[in-house]
Amino acid sequence: MQTQLDTVARDLVERFETPGLDPTALATDPGLFTDGGNRLDLTMLTGLAARINLNTVVDPDSGGDSWRLRAGLGAAAPNDPGDSTQLQAFSAALIEARPVAGAIFGTGNMRASEIAEAMTSRVGADAHVAEQRKTFATGAQKQMQQLEAEQGVDTDQELQQLMQIEQAYAANARLISVVDELMDTLLRL
Repeated sequence: MQTQLDTVARDLVERFETPGLDPTALATDPGLFTDGGNRLDLTMLTGLAARINLNTVVDPDSGGDSWRLRAGLGAAAPNDPGDSTQLQAFSAALIEARPVAGAIFGTGNMRASEIAEAMTSRVGADAHVAEQRKTFATGAQKQMQQLEAEQGVDTDQELQQLMQIEQAYAANARLISVVDELMDTLLRL
């Protein structure tokens, strides 16, 4: 699951770091989504899903300006509010079919929505398999409990048998004690 989540996060970060996607950004600037505030680090892919963030320059909660989505991440000032060129470029980046790193969702080119669907499908399939295994294990446990009840040890019956053995042993011990006393008496005569 970690690999799947990291692959989806990697695809998302890479889509928005595509050279030329945002003409206002430098080649060294992170894209719309970042790897902990930086460009994607291909040597540290494990855990990327936990580190993915919205670029702070557009995140109002981090002091960014949402107008940069329209004007460009590196824009110095807001552009015409009716100019949706950059928004359309971002949208096209999501729609573009491209290969998925690691090919864990298949070998063909996929759009961002198809990758999300593939992961959701895998999660659903894995959940279904887990549910089947749980059902099987529950059935097996019930079967074992039934067999144990049918063929297992009846503790009440076993306790009664142990008590009978103990009584017989005590009676035998008394008999042996009496015989021993008689033998001693006979030997003294």
